[in-house]
Amino acid sequence: MSDRVDEIEAAAKRLRAGGVIAFPTETVYGLGVDARNEAAVQRVYDLKGRPAVKPLSVLVSGESSARRLVSCWPEAASQLAARFWPGPLTIVVERVESGEWALPEIVVAGGTTVGLRCPDHGLTLDLLRRFDGPIAGPSANRSGESEPTSAADVREIFADPAGVLILDGGVCVMGRASTVVRIDEGNHLQILREGGIDEVALRDAL
Repeated sequence: MSDRVDEIEAAAKRLRAGGVIAFPTETVYGLGVDARNEAAVQRVYDLKGRPAVKPLSVLVSGESSARRLVSCWPEAASQLAARFWPGPLTIVVERVESGEWALPEIVVAGGTTVGLRCPDHGLTLDLLRRFDGPIAGPSANRSGESEPTSAADVREIFADPAGVLILDGGVCVMGRASTVVRIDEGNHLQILREGGIDEVALRDAL
């Protein structure tokens, strides 16, 4: 196998074992764990110093993997995913609350929705496909501090003793967080956070 394939397999293995990784996206670097592993998710909260009331975004490899995690996938969500995934858009929809793909309460801070994103970075997309599961992936910074846009930034925040395996995918091309939108069962769009995609582009896609 090539070095890159070896790195991806090592990261997937770390995720399956409940470990923590850092990974690149087109926006900023993320801090990732298996979203179905409650203990691993707690470690991310602890590493970041993140308040438990703030839910985590969840990375998926595309619409089909997103659908496993939700109770309803509105038509508007499909339209936005078709236009902007992979890309800097997090789509918040109603989550599934039981069964194999139900996420622990800690991921969603006890809420009924989950924010899903398919990142536009080949390395991380390959990892998501290799891992074949959702990755809880907030930005790889301490809460309240600036978001890292390179592997070197991440190393300054989480040194080796922190046990974070860092995938180096170069410098992030955007350097700003994703846009976050909420889609309800009636296909209504609510912008929760402005980011790499503006409101005009979102509404033009619907």
